[in-house]
Amino acid sequence: MLLWLLALAIGAEICVTLFLGYLGLEQMPLAWILALAGLTAIPAMAIVPLAASLRAIHLASMRAWSDNPDDSGNRCLANTPDTPTPPPQQPAQD
Repeated sequence: MLLWLLALAIGAEICVTLFLGYLGLEQMPLAWILALAGLTAIPAMAIVPLAASLRAIHLASMRAWSDNPDDSGNRCLANTPDTPTPPPQQPAQD
């Protein structure tokens, strides 16, 4: 999240510098080229950690879901064997 806030702050700083004018930088074509490169590169670099964290969250939730039986006592489909399991045996009563 911090990386996204940094990317938004830098993008806002670039826009303020170019559109509101700052020391004549808005008149230089090189400044516009570098600003456009920065506006596209900074969020693109923030995508990689975001995708990695979303993947880690998804894998952790899938692992937790497969480790917990549902209400009927069965495991999720990811861990069920090919052959059905027999029902639990009731203890013999005397």
